Amino acid sequence: SQFQVFASEITALAAEYAAHKKRANAVDFDDLLANLDELLVGHPEVAERLSSQFRYILVDEYQDTNPVQAAIVDRLAAVHKNILVVGDDAQSIYSFRAATVENILSFPRRFPGARVFRLETNYRSAPEILELANEVIAKNERQFSKTLRPSAPSAGKPELIAAASSSAEAVFVAETMRRLVAGGLAANRLAALFRATHHSQELEFELSKRGIAYDYRGGMKFFERAHIKDAAAFLRLRANPRDTVSWLRTLPLVSGIGETGAARLAERLKTLENLENIDDALVQGILTGRGAEGWREYREILRRLALAASPEAAVRAILSSTYADYLELEYPDAAERLEDLEQLAIFAGGYRDLESFLAEITLKDDYDAANGARGEKKEERVVLSTIHQAKGLEWDAVFLIHLAAGNFPHVRAVGEDELEEERRLFYVALTRAKRNLYLSYPLRAGTDSWEWSGPSPFLQELDHRLVQESRRSGAGTDEGTNFSEEDTIELDELGERKRPRRGLLRDISDL
Repeated sequence: SQFQVFASEITALAAEYAAHKKRANAVDFDDLLANLDELLVGHPEVAERLSSQFRYILVDEYQDTNPVQAAIVDRLAAVHKNILVVGDDAQSIYSFRAATVENILSFPRRFPGARVFRLETNYRSAPEILELANEVIAKNERQFSKTLRPSAPSAGKPELIAAASSSAEAVFVAETMRRLVAGGLAANRLAALFRATHHSQELEFELSKRGIAYDYRGGMKFFERAHIKDAAAFLRLRANPRDTVSWLRTLPLVSGIGETGAARLAERLKTLENLENIDDALVQGILTGRGAEGWREYREILRRLALAASPEAAVRAILSSTYADYLELEYPDAAERLEDLEQLAIFAGGYRDLESFLAEITLKDDYDAANGARGEKKEERVVLSTIHQAKGLEWDAVFLIHLAAGNFPHVRAVGEDELEEERRLFYVALTRAKRNLYLSYPLRAGTDSWEWSGPSPFLQELDHRLVQESRRSGAGTDEGTNFSEEDTIELDELGERKRPRRGLLRDISDL
């Protein structure tokens, strides 16, 4: 674990935190469970009295319980043993907050003689969607085997789209959403779902450019995140050193520089013609001690920016600077923030000059501000959501995006248990759709990048007779089955020409 090196410090902090709560006669939410379990274990007479009091116990969403919750329920049911739990092991997706699928899987063993009822009739999804979902979840070993049966009418096969790039994928989703809304479907009956928040970046840009309003669930919109705004401010200084607002945003990030000092510095720094001319003389008489040391680190970031030859290089200059150290020191989710910046760098790779890239970001900000001022009703907005936030919800049309290798399953899901939970997450995403389901992935990691991505292993497992396959070019036009017939020449390890492959990718079996 990345935190193993801090084990002794964490243990000491936990002990001090526990002592502080005791001194304050206070408990936190975890204590409400842990203390009750400790009471039941340490005082059998209390456990006996409570267990006798509750003759019938019903637990809903049992697949989302953690070990302490399950232990409490077991103890409360010890006398009468009249316990009914309802849950779907195939939707156990919250291990990151201590939930475990083992609770529901081990229930018949912990309560011998328990009867298991399988509720297999699905009242939401079209038969073709359920057939695909059944195919996916059947790959898991540890589960209660079930076969969902539809009650809804047929709606056609789910579509599997291989996009030339993440931008082409975003164009496809935005175009299709607009077409469905034009056909009479309410905007809030459409949703784009994704594994991680940074996977929505390209789509957010595309929807904004087309004036399509959206609700974002599962976190903050990509370009509203503080670290993305920090990076944008640094980039604006590279393009325009007279930007006072960007000086005022970035200077207080430096150790030893407060808001007052930042305001005085900004007045001097905005006289610069370009960042190459930055000089320590500009800050003389304003900064001393810690502030002067922080300024030297800040100046180094600006000098790196000045040398950046492209928008992507400029973002990577920020990523490799002391700003990354600042994130590591200040935020427990620094890894996620750095990943966001990595995605910003990849996205910036699609632009030849910094001015055009910043224009796109400004357009996005202006659109969001105007969208907020107009105050569109919820029914006028499509939905963007992480899959975890989408559990329990449904939409007429669902776009499951960025199903690329290394993204879904999550790159840190290496063990069999983790992979099975990722497959359950995929299953949850599929079963959010009522009638239309679109599965898409980019062939390339970025807009103009040639870093090969390829499909998720979960897509490679599919029986491709269950989906309708198509491709999207970089231009965003729907190619359907009319692919380019220009040969792609590849050489093997000996330098010999491999069997030619036509175009980008006909289907996943070409990989």
